[in-house]
Amino acid sequence: MQAPALSRGKNEVARDLIAWHFHVEPDLETIYLLQDGDGGEDGPIKLLEVSRKELEMIRIGLLALPQGWSLEGAFAFQRDDITSTKHAKVAV
Repeated sequence: MQAPALSRGKNEVARDLIAWHFHVEPDLETIYLLQDGDGGEDGPIKLLEVSRKELEMIRIGLLALPQGWSLEGAFAFQRDDITSTKHAKVAV
């Protein structure tokens, strides 16, 4: 039997992933959703979880992101930006 096709868009899936990360990591303050240049709907979802200190180190060039990753155009999500009521029911 074949798995059903997913009909949810990449942004909705990314938002669910972000909410899940906030749910399982209570000390996490901010998650960055990085833009995937030419990946479109089929490209990977790139989430960056860093402390303020690590973020500053990235911005001044003391800490590098993985190849192909960039903070340019990234969206920052704070814990309060995401409601995770339905995400607590997701089984791991």
